[in-house]
Amino acid sequence: MRLLWGLIWASSFALSLQEPRLLLFSPSVVHLGAPLSVGLQLQDAPRGQEVRGFVFLRNPSHRNAPCSPKVDFLLTSEQDFVLRSLQILPNGADSCGLKSLRGGPKIQLVAQSPWLKSSLSKDVDTQGINLLFSSRRGHLFLQTDQPIYNPGQRVRYRVFALDQKMRPSTDSLTVTVENSQGLLVRKRQVYAPSSIFQDDFVIPDISEPGTWKISARFSDSPDSNHSTQFEVKKYVLPNFEVKIIPGEPYILTAFVVIALHHGLAVFQDRRAEQLKQRVETSISNANSFLGAKASAGLLGAHAAAITAYALTLSKAPEDLRDVAHNNLMAMAQETGDKLYWGSVISSQSNVVSPTPAPRSPADPVPQAPALWIETTAYGLLHLLLREGRAEMADQVAAWLTHQGSFQGGFRSTQDTVIALDALSAYWIASHTAEDRGLNVTISSQGRNGFKSHVLQLSNHQAQGVEEELQFSLGSKINVKVGGNSKGTLKVLRTYNVLDMQNTTCQDLQIEVTVQGHVEYTMAAEEDYKDYYDYENQGDSESLGFAGDDPGALSRPVTPLQLFEGRRSRRRREVPKVAEEQEARVQYTVCIWRNGKVGLSGMAIADITLLSGFHALRADLEKLTSLSDRYVSHFETEGPHVLLYFDSVPTSRECVGFGAVQEVAVGLVQPASATLYDYYNPEHKCSVFYGAPTKSKLLSTLCSADVCQCAEGKCPRQRRALERGQMEEEGYRMKFACYYPRVDYGFQVKVLREDSRAAFRLFETSVVQVLHFSKDAQAAAGQTRNFLVRASCRLRLEPGKEYLIMGLDGTTHDLKGQPQYLLDSNSWIEEMPSERLCRSTRQRAACAQLRAFLQEYGTQGCQV
Repeated sequence: MRLLWGLIWASSFALSLQEPRLLLFSPSVVHLGAPLSVGLQLQDAPRGQEVRGFVFLRNPSHRNAPCSPKVDFLLTSEQDFVLRSLQILPNGADSCGLKSLRGGPKIQLVAQSPWLKSSLSKDVDTQGINLLFSSRRGHLFLQTDQPIYNPGQRVRYRVFALDQKMRPSTDSLTVTVENSQGLLVRKRQVYAPSSIFQDDFVIPDISEPGTWKISARFSDSPDSNHSTQFEVKKYVLPNFEVKIIPGEPYILTAFVVIALHHGLAVFQDRRAEQLKQRVETSISNANSFLGAKASAGLLGAHAAAITAYALTLSKAPEDLRDVAHNNLMAMAQETGDKLYWGSVISSQSNVVSPTPAPRSPADPVPQAPALWIETTAYGLLHLLLREGRAEMADQVAAWLTHQGSFQGGFRSTQDTVIALDALSAYWIASHTAEDRGLNVTISSQGRNGFKSHVLQLSNHQAQGVEEELQFSLGSKINVKVGGNSKGTLKVLRTYNVLDMQNTTCQDLQIEVTVQGHVEYTMAAEEDYKDYYDYENQGDSESLGFAGDDPGALSRPVTPLQLFEGRRSRRRREVPKVAEEQEARVQYTVCIWRNGKVGLSGMAIADITLLSGFHALRADLEKLTSLSDRYVSHFETEGPHVLLYFDSVPTSRECVGFGAVQEVAVGLVQPASATLYDYYNPEHKCSVFYGAPTKSKLLSTLCSADVCQCAEGKCPRQRRALERGQMEEEGYRMKFACYYPRVDYGFQVKVLREDSRAAFRLFETSVVQVLHFSKDAQAAAGQTRNFLVRASCRLRLEPGKEYLIMGLDGTTHDLKGQPQYLLDSNSWIEEMPSERLCRSTRQRAACAQLRAFLQEYGTQGCQV
């Protein structure tokens, strides 16, 4: 005990030998018109000491002219810390010469007191620190109604004005508009009473295309200039080319014959009899032309089906109809008891691409392309007109019925309309006044016993019967059909999967590669450090902002300085190398097709660029202007580049263009690219591509916490006041502070649950912030998202509160807020209800939980 008192007396004696001093604390930047909080602290002063004085701001480069009013202060040995507020008004900035400063202007925070000169033996009675001065009054945001305009079009724009604290500002604004040559075409001095200013103007018809700019600034602050840009371009009609396939030049004639025949019904007036005769003569001449081509065997399957239908519909001479019919039936293909027409170039060719038949009745029916469905539908229309409902019509209708989707459609609008027309005609031909019906019994032997469902249909029903029946996985489904009619039974089998593989690329193929340099933000390349890591700072910097360099790092010595140090701490920026001033990459897009089935026409490649990049228009124009004509047309809209190809070759062909980075990026996510048939968008191939392989950021995605959390063990949920844990004293504190030592601790209320790809997302509202590391913006009432793998059992019930602790992640949600992945290193505990805590059995456990929340929330980890 004597030794302890001796140490205390020695330390007190050493402290009494230190000289008293006055410390100043403030943010490192002073904004024009914004209040500045200043802290003054009297340190190591003897008992009974009083210090009176003034604190103000002045310009050292303008004869130390004062820039703000002087505010008095009083410090004593008992009350050794005070807060004062200073403000530089616009007229004060003019009088002290601040607006004439450029290139990092500095201003001085000064404390003036006679005590500084008398007690500290100084030559002057002032003490100051240097701060940065910013004349930026606030924040301005500009927005136009669209990114691209044509000459003569009206441009509508809005300006949002906010002050330094992101509150609405009602200051005067100056808005200017410059054309593509940089000439000022419009200037307005406006006043926005509600912090929002709206205006519009018309682009002159004679304007040159290019980039226009709208700028806005606070009228009394030249340095607060903000701008937005938009493109003015003249609309150019895309250079589309129509190609006639040599083997199918007669389809248009058959289409016209069908249209003219249906149009004969409008000639009811006798005065139009002459015109009707001219139309009938044209139909007769066209029929002779089509019959001659059919006799020569020059028609493919598609043209033959339309020709046969046109000749039968228009009641052409019997010899022409027979030739067309025989020509069409020579191209028919059979699969089981079904009949259809596929890809046949002509009746004289043996090149046939049949649809493969199912190996067994349990196998799904192979999906035929749109052209085959349309051809078969015209064939069915022809057979119904020629023979009525016969055996061949039944076989064709059966094939068409099996090709329909569960919802009733087919591949595209064109073939769906023709197929439904043909099936409707078949139903009309098959309809009878007799009572027809079907009794369908669907049964299965499952885990819960035998299940049976009976469906009854009749020809008097306006529509079919749709039932949602559920059967156990792996059980056999028996279907028993009875009655005197025919019907169609469609079964949709659904699966719950975590991640779908890319099954879109069957025949079409696309590949996108990116090479070059990508600029990344510092936050993406280095790990965050703890705010309290100041052990390596020198003693000379441990006194706060006492030096001349306001940007120097220092150790906070008061709660105010600790708060300001956290808020104003910024990451160092590495200067760019001269060769890397403009980050550019080269895109290579390769397309080809594997199958024998070609496209119905043009193909389009839709490429989504990586975040922060825009394509070089000059490179894209070269693809369309060169003699080789790699691309017939291109479009750019936002992050998308659309390349129009006349056809897709069977061999690999590649095109390339450059892209320039506009802004540095953080975590680069893969982007998508899609190649699809212009006339049949369902025929497509979608792939993903990433940034250059040398990117450090891609390895971060695969090696940082996100991948570890996604591949780690599932989290374990602890129920409210879980038994077995109460016997271990301080088990929550050990988890939080020793192993695994968490980065955050929140008490949250679950709002909703959602599915995101292979994850389950829980949107929560923060009830209490116990601890944070990176998430410095977390506060009660804010929303935070927690994710867990969908394969894990963890379920958080909406409406309930939970205590969640764990490790920080590296990803953010759409609002830019941190989101957390839950794994085996996460603590998830359901908060007990008040009713549960009132029970005698749980009082001690609830008190232990409340004690942990109080201790961890106020003191954190004492290790």
